[in-house]
Amino acid sequence: MILNNEILRHKNNINSLEKDVLNASGRADDIRRIKDSLQKERDSLRSEIIKLNNSIADLRHDMMLKTNMISSLNLDLNKLNIRLDEAYILKSKAEKERDEMAQEMESLHERIESYQ
Repeated sequence: MILNNEILRHKNNINSLEKDVLNASGRADDIRRIKDSLQKERDSLRSEIIKLNNSIADLRHDMMLKTNMISSLNLDLNKLNIRLDEAYILKSKAEKERDEMAQEMESLHERIESYQ
């Protein structure tokens, strides 16, 4: 009888241990699925990061090109401003020369009139 009780107790322990093994196996499968899902999400995020980094590099390149274009346009504007200043100086000189010639012409007219 004692032997039967001990055998029954061991059978119960074995059954309990088998249930624990099944539960642990199910939890391990759940954890494996969660791990696989997290790895897929991580890989997807890495892919997005790579795409974003490429986009950032493209935008930086575009910004550099635009900055170079702005610098070039500023140089062109400075050159045009210099030419405009030179044109104003030439205009002033021409107006002064015109006024001097007009005054000289008037003076000549007055001299001619005084001889008549």
